[in-house]
Amino acid sequence: MINGTLSVKLRPLKFAIIIEPYDTQSLETAIYINSYLWGGTYNPIIPAFSDGNGKISSTDMEMIEGYVFNFDPDYIVNLSKVDLSETYLHEKLISIESIMDLENIENNKNYGTSVFHILDVFCEQELKYQRREQLQIVHPIFQGEFELFLSSVFGSLQAQLNDNYLRSFVELYNVKKAPCSLENFTEYLEPDILFLRRITSKFLNISRRNDHHCSYIFFMDASSPVDIIDFWNLRALGLNILPVPKQIFINESSLEIVQHFIESSFFPLKSNSEIYHNTTIQKSRQTSEEELSMFLKQISFLKQKEGYNHSYVIREWFPRLWIEDVLFSDDAICCEITSRSERISIQGEKRLEIKVLRPDFHIDSFKPMYVNELNWSVYNQTELLSEIIPEGDNKLIRILNNTEINNWKISRRGLSYFCDYTDTIRFSIPNAKDTFGYWMQLNGWETALSNSGRIAEQMMRHLGGPQHLSIISQEKLVQLLLNISKRDWITDEEFRKEINIIMDGNAKKYADGFINTLLKTKMIKLGIRTQCPVCTHYNWDSLDKNNYSLNCGKCLSEYEMPSYNTKLIKWAYKSFGPFSLPNSAYGVYCVLLTYRFFAQILDGTTTTLLSSTASKNNKKIEFDLALHFKMNKFDDKSRSDLLFCECKTHNLFEKNDISRMRELAREFPKAIIVFSTMKPKLNDNEKLLISEMIYELRRERKERRLNSDVLILTGIELYSEFHPTFAWENLGGAYQEKAKNYRWVHDIKGLCAATQNIHLDIESYEEWIRQQ
Repeated sequence: MINGTLSVKLRPLKFAIIIEPYDTQSLETAIYINSYLWGGTYNPIIPAFSDGNGKISSTDMEMIEGYVFNFDPDYIVNLSKVDLSETYLHEKLISIESIMDLENIENNKNYGTSVFHILDVFCEQELKYQRREQLQIVHPIFQGEFELFLSSVFGSLQAQLNDNYLRSFVELYNVKKAPCSLENFTEYLEPDILFLRRITSKFLNISRRNDHHCSYIFFMDASSPVDIIDFWNLRALGLNILPVPKQIFINESSLEIVQHFIESSFFPLKSNSEIYHNTTIQKSRQTSEEELSMFLKQISFLKQKEGYNHSYVIREWFPRLWIEDVLFSDDAICCEITSRSERISIQGEKRLEIKVLRPDFHIDSFKPMYVNELNWSVYNQTELLSEIIPEGDNKLIRILNNTEINNWKISRRGLSYFCDYTDTIRFSIPNAKDTFGYWMQLNGWETALSNSGRIAEQMMRHLGGPQHLSIISQEKLVQLLLNISKRDWITDEEFRKEINIIMDGNAKKYADGFINTLLKTKMIKLGIRTQCPVCTHYNWDSLDKNNYSLNCGKCLSEYEMPSYNTKLIKWAYKSFGPFSLPNSAYGVYCVLLTYRFFAQILDGTTTTLLSSTASKNNKKIEFDLALHFKMNKFDDKSRSDLLFCECKTHNLFEKNDISRMRELAREFPKAIIVFSTMKPKLNDNEKLLISEMIYELRRERKERRLNSDVLILTGIELYSEFHPTFAWENLGGAYQEKAKNYRWVHDIKGLCAATQNIHLDIESYEEWIRQQ
């Protein structure tokens, strides 16, 4: 039996269209496709900088793959000559005919939801009855030489589809046909005016992870295909963006639009009235610094207005939409698109059946029309279940026990189910060990639980599941269990004294209940202590024996229970099962506390593999804990991180431990390496070893060979009941002073920087780069 929450979000299908940037015919086709599709505004147009004959450098191919990573499309349409058959992208390729085949539109055999599906509902909801305030809908008629740019702003359709659009909507509902040129196009960009591209964006909600710099003015060359593509892709990120072509920046009406845009975007944050949203003036790649300077002179009066001196900032370099490392710093993380959502309570079995979440304009189709994104969080589980299905080979879908493999996609935001005519989604929440093991297998590694991993499973089972790990988060209790395992048993009198210490002198009030919990979870067992009359050795015997004949564990003599004198019989407790093992239960306490830190203290979602050995060819690597981890449980916009952990209960980190973790960082270049110890601090040699590894990883990260980082956890974080920043502040002194810089850490990289600074006194990666 499990409990949990399933999040279901409806969104349009997402397509990426790859073109050669100077092929204006392909660019025009890409605009046609995106103007025709629901949510097409947020489909990227990816430039392929080839030599014109399909040959492309490795750097430019990496750029294409970087765009695909950021925008995470469901399908790709390749209109360039570049051969993608040898790349992983070929699995997503579909033809343009499968989206815009005119014959299949009538039979609902195309991919995606078209503008005509949207118009059916839009007209029914908005135009069926007379409105008090009429909607402002225009159909721009492009004039002049910049038709391609205007198409990217307002949208346009292929000739036959455009005839259908005119006949079934524009003419039927007397939509205003408006002459549109570079001189007057800004008049139709008021927020309450609808046109084709805005109609295909109806019924959508857009959210971005970093909304502080969300308003942009894009100063561009309206005749440049590269600038048109860049403008399209910036808008596809979810930015509120106003294009200002250099050909018209001296136009008076355009300056009024620019002024209004900047002033309306300048307002305080809800959370802090002293910090303001503002506008970023973004220079395009095809405009010169001199042209930008002339434009800035035209709007310089804005900064002279009282209170508006910080109303805009200038950015002359173009954001690197294709480089993962800088997406956050460049404000280039792609937005989340949602039409509607719901949360479903999970109660009972791991096998789930849910109704497909549909839009109002649903029509049964033989091809996918839209997507349901699924994410879940489970609790009250007796075993570790998968909360994250990691990115990678789509073969991993098999672990869901679903026969419709082609209807699923694994993305960094979770599972995506492609909806066609099916009414029900069926799948099983898989075991975490199976998911992680299969993922490793698809990456060329075979994994097997080690002895410590099996002991950790047993401990978790004894405790009643992962949700009950908090009981071993009490440092004094763990120490007591370790001491009992060394002594073999402890008398009731001694045991209650220790419990009183654990409970800070409140044993009279709570001791019985606490001891009962330890007995129920089978961490300890009650028995009797007697003395062998032959060798005088004290023995412990379980109450399960139920007889008067006892055996000495030392000399093996058999003797009778001294029932004639009860003073010779003492009640005693003994640690039981995996809690009775020597050597700090083979380090398992630290493994479980480390898992608890990520799953409960940080309240993240995880897919976990306990202590295991990974083998590939002739190489074997051991790790104490591995996790696919997402720090924000219900943040579907963030991706999961891969973590490998080296855990020490009381032993020291040594050179071979560092070497093993460095090897894992090389094999998994984006992994976070975690050094976790139950000791309150590292010694000088441990600090030196880990620091050397951090700087080595930084040098490789700077050269783009990997993107690993290091996180350090000590007893301070592992035994805490709250986020580590509170634990550091409560310690006072230097900890408290440093913790002030990390109060708002909400991602794993930020936490890495915080723990490196607090435990090793190492500067952040950004500061280190500045010092180079």
